[in-house]
Amino acid sequence: MPRESKARALCEALGVKILQVGPGWAALEKPCGVSVHNAPGQDLVSLLERLLETEPEILGQTDGVGSVHAVHRLDADTSGVVLFAFGKEAARQLTRQFEEKRVQKKYTALLHGLLEEKGGFWCFPLAKEAGGRSHAAGSGRRQPCETRYEVMARTCRYTLICCSPLTGRKHQIRRHACLAGHTIIGDRRYGSKRALSVLKGRFDYKRLSLHAWHLTFTPPGSDSPLTIVTAQVPQEMRRLMDIDSRSQG
Repeated sequence: MPRESKARALCEALGVKILQVGPGWAALEKPCGVSVHNAPGQDLVSLLERLLETEPEILGQTDGVGSVHAVHRLDADTSGVVLFAFGKEAARQLTRQFEEKRVQKKYTALLHGLLEEKGGFWCFPLAKEAGGRSHAAGSGRRQPCETRYEVMARTCRYTLICCSPLTGRKHQIRRHACLAGHTIIGDRRYGSKRALSVLKGRFDYKRLSLHAWHLTFTPPGSDSPLTIVTAQVPQEMRRLMDIDSRSQG
């Protein structure tokens, strides 16, 4: 198989979608279970390196554009929009936007239990290093953290929210949901083992119900913000909500 075909085949096999590209950058939709950079040969950085070498035009780039940089991260179990830079200058510009909190990120999350309020803020202080289900705040010095959320829908047992991390801590949304008493469905680190077993056994549901669906940034060389979006609620999450809604009848 030609090298370019292998690169495209890997893209299809991983279930990765190229959402939009521009000079010095590309936005991809990452499926649940795929790492951004921690699985050499099978992660998104490796995939982009292959495509950049064999078919740079697919990424809107020219030959010799430079190295691949993941300018932010999503957990392997989180799906959604991930932004990459090509070359050091584009990486510097995009990384600075994230550091200066000029990038707008929105997630959808499906939670255990019913949130009665329409929206609000989770303001639990978090340590730098994340704990587990019994100590989600983490050990050591904790710093102020804030997550804004808005309820989108409720079923019999679950609540769907749209949320934005206003600060940047490891697993911030997942930890805040756990500390609020409404763990994200399918969370293997912070959710209960019993709930995970029931979801898998009864519904064959194995994913973390957290999806990055909206990302607004300013492309390198531009003065105008650009928004990249995916479907707001992934199919697997909609299916679980439909099953739970039918159980009310």
